[in-house]
Amino acid sequence: VGILFCHLACPPLAEALGWFSDKALQGLVAPLKMTQDLSGTHYWLAGPDLTYLLIFYATLTLMMAHSKLRVSKRSWGIFSLLAIGAIYLPPAKPLPHDVVRTTIFSVGHGACALIEYPNDEVWLIDAGSLAARSSVEIVSQALWHRRIREIDTVIISHADLDHYNLLPSLQKRFPIHQIIASRRTFAAKEVRLLLAAMQPLPQLKSVAQGDRLTVGPCQIRLHQPSQQTLNNAKTDNDSSLVFTIECHEHSLLFPGDIDGTGLDELLRSPRQDVDVTLAPHHGSPGSRPIPFAQWSTPEYVIISGGKPGYTRHYFTAVEDHSHIMHTETNGAITITFGRECLRVTPTNPTCNNDSRPLWRKVGR
Repeated sequence: VGILFCHLACPPLAEALGWFSDKALQGLVAPLKMTQDLSGTHYWLAGPDLTYLLIFYATLTLMMAHSKLRVSKRSWGIFSLLAIGAIYLPPAKPLPHDVVRTTIFSVGHGACALIEYPNDEVWLIDAGSLAARSSVEIVSQALWHRRIREIDTVIISHADLDHYNLLPSLQKRFPIHQIIASRRTFAAKEVRLLLAAMQPLPQLKSVAQGDRLTVGPCQIRLHQPSQQTLNNAKTDNDSSLVFTIECHEHSLLFPGDIDGTGLDELLRSPRQDVDVTLAPHHGSPGSRPIPFAQWSTPEYVIISGGKPGYTRHYFTAVEDHSHIMHTETNGAITITFGRECLRVTPTNPTCNNDSRPLWRKVGR
């Protein structure tokens, strides 16, 4: 307030007050920075949603305005206990025991997907973004919101920064037990530096074409990279992991940033019939959207990236345009597999520039 009043009448005084305010804020922040890495000094949990905040402040205002309640210590005690207790209520409904839920986060130009399996295992598929600081908060809030305290496995599709750079920050909040990638990815200099910064170091597992992983009732099939691709790939994108998660007769395809010789080899392999696929390389035209869609025959295409205009590349490849979704426009997209259903739910249903309906909550 002093700065606001003095900046015109007495600028030197305003500068002095600014210096004092700056030092005061540094004094508040310094102890937090000193103790934040010490075990037991803090506890992570999801922030309250808007409904909780509105109810809290409305009730607080009424209690302060009401003279009888204002002087009642018992009323204030009850209000405080209820306010604190409400924060710890589970904000997300637990999954049914036979359901697999996948959440494709909106992290700008990058990729990060959360998979919650029926056996309570939690996996991340990639964890990177060019907007790393805000994306770490987005992913962390979602995990806390669902009462997730540790990550069983992370799959890194390839050694591009926008697919793995969130991991060190996430590991400080959620223990990571295992990382899966190709041997080429583990050998990349940037990834070796990443792993060196992660303490404790998770268990490392390399995979390649033909490998199968089992998680509860689900099977993960590796389509790429082949040994030939691993030996001859010119770029990290060429050797991206491409795999299908199959559960309850439904399937979800993760193609990473596959392109170049790796994509050529993939398109020569037998065609797949998947329910949902992420678009390769964030939906860019270089990922050959039409041949890829003809090979994978998806019912839904999800694009994770920062350019909503890339949806148009799939208009001629997917019959129903309402089944093309983009995280930049739709926000996080949730895919739920059940024994008798598949549900794809965008956070923000919207329309494209031509006012044609593109996204809606659907079921099968």
